[in-house]
This record gives sequence, C-alpha cells and structure tokens, in this order.
Amino acid sequence: EEERVAKSAKERTFESLEASIAQIKNAMKIRDFVTIQASYQNLMQTVSSPKTKAIIAANGGIPRFFVKLLCNLQDYITERKKDKASFKKLSPSQGRALNRMGNNMRKENKPYEKLMK
Repeated sequence: EEERVAKSAKERTFESLEASIAQIKNAMKIRDFVTIQASYQNLMQTVSSPKTKAIIAANGGIPRFFVKLLCNLQDYITERKKDKASFKKLSPSQGRALNRMGNNMRKENKPYEKLMK
C-alpha cells in the first residue's frame, strides 16, 4: 500500500505549475503545438485562479521558472512562425494551434511583460 503524504497548498501549487511547464518543454522538443497550446492554457488558468494568486503572492511573487518559460516559449513561437517553409508543412491542426498560441501569448503575457524583460 502507498502511504499518503500531506502536502502544503504551496507545494501542490508549485508542483502543478512545474508539471505543466515540463509538459510544455517536452512538447516544444517534438514540435507538438496542439499539446503546447493545451498545456499553456492549463498553466495560465492555474496561475490566474484567485487561490493560486494568493499562494504565489504570499511566497515571493511570480516564480522565476514560470517567467523563464514564458520568455522561452515566446521566442520559440516567434521563431516557428517566421520559418514559413516549415510552417506550411504543418498539418492544419498544428498550424492553427501555432497561430492561436501566438495570439494568446500576446494577450495573456501582458501582466508579465515587465518581469520578462
């Protein structure tokens, strides 16, 4: 039998963020834009929930690993969109996901722009 471990809300929150970030990084390696988009939406939804905001604020603000991922992801998406030859080779769903990611990131990263610079 497996023993249950009591975890603080902070631990659970940061584990959830780290799991989403790991999923995004893996999807970036294999260029799976649909998975990147889904994981990014999940991550942003988690970060924007009032409970998570309170936990993050109480523990020193936005974590550095989160800001680093946003920077890397923004550069990655911009780079992929510029490469028109490979962009045209993508399946329709992958292409749509890549375009949506660019648009969503522009909107959803605005609160974090100062930290990203």
